Amino acid sequence: EIEFMTGIVDSIGYTLKSMKEVFVPIFDALLLPFFGPLLKSSGNLDSKARFAAICLFDDCVEHCGPSAAAKYSPILADAISEGINDEDIQVREASVYGIAQIARKFPNSLSNYADSFVQQSAAVAKEAINVPKDDIANIRLVENSASALATMTLFPNSPFQQNSVPRADIVKIFLSNLPLEQDFDEAKICHEGLCALVESGEVDLSANADRLMQIIGEIASAVNDGDEMATHETCGRFAGILTQMQTRVDQNLIQQAYSKISDEARNGVNLLMGS
Repeated sequence: EIEFMTGIVDSIGYTLKSMKEVFVPIFDALLLPFFGPLLKSSGNLDSKARFAAICLFDDCVEHCGPSAAAKYSPILADAISEGINDEDIQVREASVYGIAQIARKFPNSLSNYADSFVQQSAAVAKEAINVPKDDIANIRLVENSASALATMTLFPNSPFQQNSVPRADIVKIFLSNLPLEQDFDEAKICHEGLCALVESGEVDLSANADRLMQIIGEIASAVNDGDEMATHETCGRFAGILTQMQTRVDQNLIQQAYSKISDEARNGVNLLMGS
């Protein structure tokens, strides 16, 4: 039954993403009556069915246009307020992913939940500060949380920049999770957001030289190998950031940072700098 449900949801999701706004009448007529009641445990004790329902509403908000986002974000936000604490890891992953989509598409529907969602996302994502990402068991949940946190609070168009978590702490959590590797769509958005933070001066080049060089180098190397975790435009901005570091950061500090990064990251830095 679980495999059958997964296949159905994957097929619907693929169709939804392809048709976009055109799919909304189908969603309204066929999917909302069936999957709507499955969003919360009060109407559905099957966690896999809740996961499927939340995934479909996530996709609808993300891909089906402004009208669909305005209509379904409040319903999804209410479900997420429960799902973010669900015992099932997949339900939590889908819930946190939904927070990021709503924050981008129709953030007003998060107003009643924003501070709680910021705190909960930060609490999960901060694991990457002290634990190497390769050792994190629930890495997709942690990365989804980092993306949701940054989307709500850090980027130029983030809707909840004023919140109860110190901004410096959020920046530290965000940097500790980069590069994002689990979901390339989220990775592209967050890696572009990193550029904005550095270019605005919020992420200090000298204080974060080795971390930035490691992140940028890893992403550039992965993109060169065919992983679509950053756009060509973002990689161009990364090259600009490295150039700024050469002119603004003490050369001894740059050399120390370069010596600390992995071979993979060093290869990426060399690719960006044309050496």
